[in-house]
Amino acid sequence: MSLDSSSPSSFQIFLNDNTQFVNRTYIFTINDKTTVSSFKDLVYAKTGIPPTWQSLSYSTVHFLNSDRTLCSYGVKNLANITLNISSTFAIDSYETNKNKISD
Repeated sequence: MSLDSSSPSSFQIFLNDNTQFVNRTYIFTINDKTTVSSFKDLVYAKTGIPPTWQSLSYSTVHFLNSDRTLCSYGVKNLANITLNISSTFAIDSYETNKNKISD
């Protein structure tokens, strides 16, 4: 029996959700072909946080390119990914709420 080297290998990673007052950890099964964009969709399905609000990082590396795979950022089996709210979202929300208050 030969292994098909083109089939992606699956592994588990942990997502540390730092967006709430109580930190939560989620477990995801992904493969070596999983892109940042598709992972953000998985995160959205579990957390309800839209992909555009998500700021994801691994160690000190931020996932800035949605077309890259998580593996290209060095993510391996049992890695801990950190989820924060994007500073762009926070600034936009502040400006929106500031304008509502001043009206």
